[in-house]
Amino acid sequence: MEVQEPKVYIKTAWEKREGFIYKEPVEYCNGIRLTFEAIRDFEKIFKTPFSVALKESRAYNDALRDSNYHSEFWKNDEAKNKAFSKIYEFNLSGKSGNASSTTPLFPFEIYMMNDGFEMVSFCELNAIDSGVSIVAGKQKGDTLINPKGVLYNRCYQKDDYFICMAFGIEIDGKKTNFYFITNKSNYTFQVDNDINNYQKAINGKLKPLEL
Repeated sequence: MEVQEPKVYIKTAWEKREGFIYKEPVEYCNGIRLTFEAIRDFEKIFKTPFSVALKESRAYNDALRDSNYHSEFWKNDEAKNKAFSKIYEFNLSGKSGNASSTTPLFPFEIYMMNDGFEMVSFCELNAIDSGVSIVAGKQKGDTLINPKGVLYNRCYQKDDYFICMAFGIEIDGKKTNFYFITNKSNYTFQVDNDINNYQKAINGKLKPLEL
């Protein structure tokens, strides 16, 4: 069973228009083409503000993309819909507040959820929102006062297993973009999307990054 579209759903179709060589984007809402007049009278037609419908529709479309909803890697529909819902709510909340692009779920993350891991938290996982936050009493300029630890913002849990994703680490001047940690190991690992290495990955048996 697929997730339900928003009740007032704006989506883009690509259509050939007279006088144009290539297909052009055309927006529809609940089957009605959004001409200038339709946008002007949007609230009267659809009984909801245009800004609200646009926000919910964008959050929905982004969640489809970021959850890799139609990927063949998904084998567990319940887990897929739960992941979609969490990402959709994250998008509706304004993401992390920086309007940056989101790194879609890796196959490795999908393997985990197929295997019973639950997405505990979600974030963009990029250069702006790396998935790692330092918890401190307060910050003064670039100085953290009374640091208490590290908080990971894109995490998965299955029983007593915890796996957390992060972005951006440099080793000898070379950047490894995506990595993860697990409470089954004290090491850090580069994301591995090979299904044959999945058990090694979740149990901290991959070759660790040499930090």
